[in-house]
This record gives sequence, C-alpha cells and structure tokens, in this order.
Amino acid sequence: MGKSVAIADTSWDGGAAHWLKLARQSGNVSPIVVREFPIDATLQSHEVVELGDNIRSNIQKLEDSLGDNGIVIVDTNSHQEQILRELDSIVDRFAVPFDGASVSVTQTRRTLLAVNKPTTLFKCRRMDDESRYQEMLNKVGVKASREANAAIAYSEDAQRCRIPDNMSDYEALATELIK
Repeated sequence: MGKSVAIADTSWDGGAAHWLKLARQSGNVSPIVVREFPIDATLQSHEVVELGDNIRSNIQKLEDSLGDNGIVIVDTNSHQEQILRELDSIVDRFAVPFDGASVSVTQTRRTLLAVNKPTTLFKCRRMDDESRYQEMLNKVGVKASREANAAIAYSEDAQRCRIPDNMSDYEALATELIK
C-alpha cells in the first residue's frame, strides 16, 4: 500500500493488539503498529465525553508520528456509540463490519446512526447464502455510504483462535478504504 499504518485500539479488551500478537506468533508478519488506549466498557456516555479530548489527542499524536503518508485505524467496541461520536470530528471515514447475523442488525444500525462521516460497510464472515445476508442488511434499515467489495473472512479453524486465515482479505479492504 505504500503507507505507514497504525492502529489506535480503544477497545476495552485490546482486540486489535491481541489479534496482531496472535498473527505474528503464527508467522504473519505485519508492519502495522498498534497503540492501546483502552476505554472501560462500563463507562456511561457522559464519562466518555469527558475523555473525548484525551482520546482525540492520543490519536492525533499517533497520526503525527507516522508523517504525511500515514494512516491511523481506530478500533472501537461496537456497543459504545459515544466513542464513535467523539471520534467523528477527527476521522475521515468509518469502516463498519457486518456479519449478516440477525443479532448484529440492531448494533449495525446504531453504529451507522451514531456517526456523520462517510461509512464503508464490509462483510466480516463467509456467507454461503447471499440472499440471507441481503435480507439481514435490509433489516438494518440504514444505508452505509458505500459497501466494500472486499470482505474479511475466517475459516472454521482460524475462527476458533481469532487468527485470520488470509491476510490478503485485510490488504484488499485496506486498499478500498484508502482510495
């Protein structure tokens, strides 16, 4: 891609940092840097607002450290819409995963409604039945700015340990997002 990439992981469980550690242990070498800025999942919206300046400052410092050709990807927990609102002023776009499951419909809708910047929806699971995926997507009821052609998928074996089985999926999605 020709860009320096860093992930600002604001998730309470350090999901991106954990994933990258597992990927490296499995031999997937990545130049991506991860910085953790965990936000407690139990915080109320007003408490997240109080952290807003600090969150934005940390992410801005990370972006500045990458230089002019850098990209920062911010990983958040999906159930914390206030964090998304706090980030809305500093991000260029949001990438929103959707796995096509009925239990994901409400959360995907809430995420898309929480932000004002452009959104890119991407599949995050292999789908054998495209019509079922489209049915669930229609139930979301809110359109993303665009849908990605790329999808992030896992084989059954890889999903058990949360290690991606195809790094090219991530590269294809990243390429779409930076266009």
